[in-house]
Amino acid sequence: MKRIMSRSRLKPECVKEYVRLHREVWPDLLEAYRKAGITRIGCYLDGLDLLVYSELDPEIYEREKAALNRNPVGLRWDKLMATLRDQSYGSREFEEVFFMGE
Repeated sequence: MKRIMSRSRLKPECVKEYVRLHREVWPDLLEAYRKAGITRIGCYLDGLDLLVYSELDPEIYEREKAALNRNPVGLRWDKLMATLRDQSYGSREFEEVFFMGE
């Protein structure tokens, strides 16, 4: 399993909409993620700062990521999320240095 943590920032006026959308994530989007080997995703907010944690099966993901990147549901979701994030802040992926498993 590969674990990824990334950080970005929301636009102040978009926080409530971001939370609302993530309380109602589209089932077909979740299915597309699962098919691509993504087994867990968690989104965490601290004010405007957004952390996203993901776990994925790297073998499945490498095989399926191109299809996921072309998936109409995923493209629609990504386009919607881009309108909520502060694009001037950018995005950053963290390096894992420690993880305590089960």
